Amino acid sequence: MTDDEMLAEQNRIEEEFERAYDAHALFGPVNDDDFLSLATQIFCAAAFQDQAITGVAQKAARALATRLSGFPDDAKKWRVTFPPMGLQKEQMLTKAQKKSRAIAFEVCRLILAGELMTHATATVATRRKVSPQKVTGDYYKYRDLFVDLHRSANPDDPNVSKLED
Repeated sequence: MTDDEMLAEQNRIEEEFERAYDAHALFGPVNDDDFLSLATQIFCAAAFQDQAITGVAQKAARALATRLSGFPDDAKKWRVTFPPMGLQKEQMLTKAQKKSRAIAFEVCRLILAGELMTHATATVATRRKVSPQKVTGDYYKYRDLFVDLHRSANPDDPNVSKLED
């Protein structure tokens, strides 16, 4: 492949990536393998450009690009994995904690849709066959996390104030 052909291919990849990114809100279709493959190609090409490494961010980018360009961890899933940013293994949620968070997030979504908190709690308790006290406890435990995540995805949503005291 000549340099011109490589440049044309890189431009095609970047244009395809931008179209996919712009077609979705915020971060692009992050669960789409084709989109992530394009993002990886662009990231690796930028990380390995012929220029001197001047800072720690460039060193980190090259380290990540080297890991991304390697073979996958699991040949069946065809994925390269990274440790989550800012979390230790001990901090990962258990199955019960994930269930509690899901219950709380369901209540939060109902409240955002206009339900009163008591009605949303009763609805979720009935749907999931758990006590209303458990649903209320889960709601208060994970409500702040839901608000933070919702705000990061929808910064202009005025309804999020319904979840705050």
